[in-house]
Amino acid sequence: MEKVGLGELHLKSAESNPKMFGFPVEGFIGTTDQKKGLEDNWIDCFLNLRIIPQLLILKSKISDEEIINKIKEKIKSELLNHKPTNSLVHGDLWSGNAGMNKSGKGVIFDPASWWADNEVDIAMTKLFGGFRKEFYEEYHKIFPIKKGFENRIVIYNFYHILNHANMFGGGYLKQVEDYVKAILNM
Repeated sequence: MEKVGLGELHLKSAESNPKMFGFPVEGFIGTTDQKKGLEDNWIDCFLNLRIIPQLLILKSKISDEEIINKIKEKIKSELLNHKPTNSLVHGDLWSGNAGMNKSGKGVIFDPASWWADNEVDIAMTKLFGGFRKEFYEEYHKIFPIKKGFENRIVIYNFYHILNHANMFGGGYLKQVEDYVKAILNM
């Protein structure tokens, strides 16, 4: 049986993707709505369909429009020269949504799938403790690390931190502040 990993899934979907980012139907990320829509530009998709909706939900706790506008502009400038690989991503890939079957083959479940930069999945795997070193080594044989990846990890995980702040509040609100500072200081 052929071994198929996340890198191969991203690669195969990238070869047949619709050339649009987003997803045509509403979805969920945890208990929060994941906005539907398709954009031909990655930056517009990420901001309009992911970051801005989360910021609007959290707006009562981040009332500073100037900060919100600075965040959006910084994200735009950081992603401007990045050439994303448009892949069908899991969208909520952390260790709690991955495991192994009885034969030792990796499985993923509970997705919040959408067409996005393949790096969004890799970024999220690093958010809550990460995956094994071998996972990243195998993945990066297919998709070598691109310049600026470390900053994009922060930017892409900002979406998940905003979502967790909206779902759970508490310490995630402090993490939102930390992410805002990190993004603005890139």
